[in-house]
Amino acid sequence: DAIMTTISLGMSGVDMSGRTNAMTLATGAVTPTVYGNWKNGSGTTLSGTVNITFSGGSTQTITSAGIAFTQPIQVDSYGGTVQLADALNIGTGTLTITNGTFSTGNFNVTATQLSSSNSNTRTINLGSSTVTLSSASPVVFTTSTNLTFNAGTSTISVIATSPTFAGNGLTFYNVSFAAPIAVAITGANTFNNLSAAGRTSSGISTVSFAANQTINGTLTLSAGTDATM
Repeated sequence: DAIMTTISLGMSGVDMSGRTNAMTLATGAVTPTVYGNWKNGSGTTLSGTVNITFSGGSTQTITSAGIAFTQPIQVDSYGGTVQLADALNIGTGTLTITNGTFSTGNFNVTATQLSSSNSNTRTINLGSSTVTLSSASPVVFTTSTNLTFNAGTSTISVIATSPTFAGNGLTFYNVSFAAPIAVAITGANTFNNLSAAGRTSSGISTVSFAANQTINGTLTLSAGTDATM
């Protein structure tokens, strides 16, 4: 099915638990704002790259049911909470927190980027989740005014080869770079453990710090598996 108009989804939200065919949110043709819960069906497939905004002002849950979103997701919930009921995979999309609270519920998250750059009141709770980010700009906290960032015991795993990690002075738990060639870390950040995997082929990898970093646990810069390393 193709939804071709702007839609606002009421407090009942979206329940596709019994759906077995595709749902397309056509790029440029639909701007859905969800005011209730979102629940995928195990047979659902999603396509389209239009932004999905959650803006209920209360507590909303996202149930992926093992289905990957192809759409960026934005949390824009004044005084509300958007929380996960299972793992969230938005593929090549960005997860943006503009207003309100986003909680992973200790479930894993896969996205290109985690972004929250404004002065609205907002909270990010990562719990014990692993957050896998693929963008060369994996975190965007350029303006962190009124942001409460609770890293919990989470791991942020950056899989881009040459990322700039712009932490803007926030406190993270574990951060790892899975395939580093040229890593740049900006902002005077705090980490529990910080690690960069080694190369699997000959060459030089670099990790650069643009400010002082506090690492309370372990800094690991692996030598790699190639004999020349």
